[in-house]
Amino acid sequence: MYRREQVGDFLLIVLGITIVYGQRFVLPLGEFFVPIIVFIMFIIIPIWYYLGYVFINPIRFILYVLALLGLILSAGIAFIYFRGTSIFSFLYLVILYIPILFVARDNKRLGLLMKTFQTSMLIAAIIGIIQFLSQFIGITHVDLLSSLLGPYITQLYNFSIRLGFGSGLYKANAIFFLEPSFFSQWLSIAILIEIYFYRRFKNLIVFIPALLFTFSGTGLLVLAVGLIPIIFNFNFWYLFRLSVVFLLFVGLFFLSGYAEVTYSRLEQFDDPNASAYIRFIAPYKLYSEYLRNNPEKIWFGAGPGTVDTDLEGGGEGKNPRALSPLYIKMLYEYGIAGFGFFVFIFSSFFWRTNSILFSVVLWITYSIMGTGLLNPITLYLCYALGMLFINLDKKPLGHEIA
Repeated sequence: MYRREQVGDFLLIVLGITIVYGQRFVLPLGEFFVPIIVFIMFIIIPIWYYLGYVFINPIRFILYVLALLGLILSAGIAFIYFRGTSIFSFLYLVILYIPILFVARDNKRLGLLMKTFQTSMLIAAIIGIIQFLSQFIGITHVDLLSSLLGPYITQLYNFSIRLGFGSGLYKANAIFFLEPSFFSQWLSIAILIEIYFYRRFKNLIVFIPALLFTFSGTGLLVLAVGLIPIIFNFNFWYLFRLSVVFLLFVGLFFLSGYAEVTYSRLEQFDDPNASAYIRFIAPYKLYSEYLRNNPEKIWFGAGPGTVDTDLEGGGEGKNPRALSPLYIKMLYEYGIAGFGFFVFIFSSFFWRTNSILFSVVLWITYSIMGTGLLNPITLYLCYALGMLFINLDKKPLGHEIA
């Protein structure tokens, strides 16, 4: 029994490390490249199940089956009547979410996972800080992973992003993250874990400057939402010390003159070519226009995979017109008939959650800040930190992550 727990714990550590450092790695599957986190997840889950480390949650299983029937109905109609649909997109969706059905038998190992994630993020934060500051002493920014492991590195993201047009400085992505925006989101989650559960100021002193060096607004938005509830849940002295730490780094950041790069991104909400507009404005605007022209497709959608070409557009070497969040992709491709899958996902985030506040943060990261329904990187981050461990005995969370 003890050996089984050791194997299960080892795989949990592997998962915690992979969701941080395995983002950019892919493995070829025919003409497709599948993120390595998917392969690792589908190796870990069967072993855990065999060891009795996890079990299939009956509520999630029922919701998944019902949602699957709706997806099959929508996809079936699309395959028969519409062109440009993708069987791979449909199968990938169905398979990608299977791990969500499995939950840990208890919360005893939640602390192990959290500590693995936080330690991994602490190292990544140090890498990110060194990566950015080293540019000031003449060290040229180089994408090491692409240079060394090109065929096994995804090419779908902007790993190296300049601070601005013509700038010689690059935003921090800590080498292993898909983009600075992903690094910023992961850092925000790590900061909130420290604030919610551990309250270690020494780690915040590393996480906060790393977050600022990403020059990304998505992570700051996640952090801002996550910080609002603590006003009502923590004592004054803790809030005062926390405020001092944040204000110190933010103040230095503004004095450096580089803060303008970050807050100037607020203007991007009006620019159709800017990432903020593409992510937060364009999907809803384009979908509403689509429905006005095709009202009949509200019921069964346009078919799997169509949002990538019809709604988002772009193409090789071009910026997309939109990056569709969870809701838009589900409604556009599967319609109302397939929207039951959204119910399955939403309930998995919040049913018997250990921390409603933390689940809200993860949900925002996944559904709004994430890059779509078929992104396993964000999905499995949220699964590991939020959906894998649930409150089976309805005891308050606390001792499990000490």
